[in-house]
Amino acid sequence: MDLPKGETTPSKEKIALLKNLTRHMIGDSPGSDNSLVDNLLSDAIARTYKRCAIRYSNPIPTFNDLREELAQWRDEERMQRTIDEARLAAIKLRRGREKKGSTPSSSTRTQRCGSTATGSSLMSKD
Repeated sequence: MDLPKGETTPSKEKIALLKNLTRHMIGDSPGSDNSLVDNLLSDAIARTYKRCAIRYSNPIPTFNDLREELAQWRDEERMQRTIDEARLAAIKLRRGREKKGSTPSSSTRTQRCGSTATGSSLMSKD
């Protein structure tokens, strides 16, 4: 989730790229509202950047940070459907990372924003 030097917020294009990558990772769910999920992911990515920006040692968000944002999602309108979609996306992100061998005990472990993180960046330019 790297940003160009000096920038602290992602561009619309960066958010769209990450949203599409995340959608690919989580896949579709029967009965899901694709528009709702797209908007939810875009908002969650922006919130993740904002929350992680305060992390001094490593302000670059990871997919684990995004997963945690989705797992703790609080909808401004308190719509249960949105909260349920966010939690389902978080579960799917966790499962996708576990399948690739990235479990909590692996060397790519990350911690919630606000503390240090040692995982690979969500938005790296690699």
